Amino acid sequence: DDPVNGLFETLDMEEKGHVNAYQLASYADEMAAEDGNYELHVDDMRRAILAVNMALPHLSPPGAPEELSLLGMQWMMRTSELDVIVGAETASTLGDLRDRLVTQVAKKTIAQKNMVRTQDLDSGNPHQQRAILEPLSALVIFVNAVCIGMSL
Repeated sequence: DDPVNGLFETLDMEEKGHVNAYQLASYADEMAAEDGNYELHVDDMRRAILAVNMALPHLSPPGAPEELSLLGMQWMMRTSELDVIVGAETASTLGDLRDRLVTQVAKKTIAQKNMVRTQDLDSGNPHQQRAILEPLSALVIFVNAVCIGMSL
């Protein structure tokens, strides 16, 4: 079971065999949350997809130069030298996208394996939770010691 194929199937809801910049941006939604400029990220992705398809036309879906095929996604997710093929700016956009997609896939996988919701993985700061639980644990231990002492 290839995670890239699974990711692509998730993105390709219409089962066209290729995905567009909006589908990628919607799945990797954290990008827009950082600076609030969703449309700018979609345009950057559209340009990056076009650059990949122009540099590697054999990966381009026929008749859809602004969309990413499964082969294009596999190449993007697996290649280590994006900048050599598509240039530094496009490589930066694709690298950010790849990182966000991998993060989303990892969250989904971890949530499934642990039988929790993905939102549960994002909730709260573990240091903040520890700051609450440590004094509470100390109080329980103290009460336990007092009860044991009183029973003697």
